[in-house]
Amino acid sequence: MLIIGERINATRKSIGRALRRRDAEALEREARAQAEAGADFIDVNAASDPSRELENLKWALQVVQQSTELPICLDSADPDVLRAGLQLTSADRVMLNSATAEEGKMQEVMALAADAGALLVALAMDDKGVPGTADR
Repeated sequence: MLIIGERINATRKSIGRALRRRDAEALEREARAQAEAGADFIDVNAASDPSRELENLKWALQVVQQSTELPICLDSADPDVLRAGLQLTSADRVMLNSATAEEGKMQEVMALAADAGALLVALAMDDKGVPGTADR
C-alpha cells in the first residue's frame, strides 16, 4: 500500500490562498507534516484557477520539492499540465493523478505515465461521469 498525502490541493481554501499569495511557508508546512505522518508521495494539485494552473503548479512543485525528499504525485485533469510537471519533478519516482476513461485524455495520460515510468492513479469515470453501478 502507498500513502499519498493529498492536502496540497488548491480546492482547499488555505492552499488556494497560499498559491495566490505565494506563501511558501504554508506549503512547506503541509508537505513536511504529511511526510512526518507517513506519506509515501506528496500530491500537488494547483487547479483552482485553470488559467493559472500551470504557473501555480510550477511554483508549488519548487516549494514542495525543497521541503521534502518524498516523490511527487502530480494531480491535474489537464494532460499538458501533467506533461510540464513531469519535466519539473526531481525525484526518481513520480505518480500521475488522475487518469480517467474520458475520450481524448485516457490514452494521452497513460502514454505520459508509460514514458516517464510513472505510477498512475486511475479514477472509475468516463465522459458520462462516475458510473452509477458496478457493471458500468
